[in-house]
Amino acid sequence: MCSLKNCAVKKIDIVPQFLGDLLRKREETMKVIYYSWEESIQDLHELVRQMTVDRFSPQVIVGISRGGLPPAVMLSAYFDIPLKPLKSSLRHFPQWEEYMPRPTDREILIVDDICDSGATFTRIREDILRNTKVKEGPVVRFASLYSNADQDFTPDYYVRELNQNQQQVWIEFPWKVWWKTGMRLL
Repeated sequence: MCSLKNCAVKKIDIVPQFLGDLLRKREETMKVIYYSWEESIQDLHELVRQMTVDRFSPQVIVGISRGGLPPAVMLSAYFDIPLKPLKSSLRHFPQWEEYMPRPTDREILIVDDICDSGATFTRIREDILRNTKVKEGPVVRFASLYSNADQDFTPDYYVRELNQNQQQVWIEFPWKVWWKTGMRLL
């Protein structure tokens, strides 16, 4: 039995060597933009403003794991509406979970941190339209903090735009690298 007094703590390398090597290679070939918590909060206010001007009032917010969950949680709290986390990733830790709206969900907001290729948003839209049995399905809109201009899909709401293919940039969101940012606890 282990107690706080007699329990041996084994040091664990949080970032395995191969992952560290992979990150260094990416950083060597691409310019890295560190997006701050302050910027994300400012940009969330802008997304709220855009939705308000558009008179869009979702009944549910769907957050795409992993990167879309932090902004989705914040928007869900702001609007005081339910949050549905969705495991839908085509690149990092690939897995797919279809989202089936409830019949009462007439307006749905799908949130991710970045709309990179647009493939995830496109597939979610297709899944919802295919699985919705009613004649007129729900109004589904998409929001991201960043949108890649070099793609076929453009989110309904976004704040920042870049061209990742031409600019060769990688966005580091604060929730993905919080341990590296040096943020002090108050």
